[in-house]
Amino acid sequence: MARQRLKVKSPGVNEALEIALKSGAMSVEVACRAMRLIKGLSQEAFAHSVGVSLKVVKEIEAGDANPKLSSLRRLAEAANLRVVFAAPNGS
Repeated sequence: MARQRLKVKSPGVNEALEIALKSGAMSVEVACRAMRLIKGLSQEAFAHSVGVSLKVVKEIEAGDANPKLSSLRRLAEAANLRVVFAAPNGS
């Protein structure tokens, strides 16, 4: 399987995404996509790299998923994060 690299076009975008991820300012769908874009991977390559199915990544990013806790933990660990409960809007 070839790993496709995606390019983020604006300078500083990766840094901004990482800050938002670490502050808890993103929904699961947005966070999954942000983690994938930071790594510069396609959905397929990202799924493979974190050990979940492509279907899981597609469904999470579309907001149509009900992922297992183990899948969420794998996604979080890929960005050196952990799954937690947080107040709405990062408050």
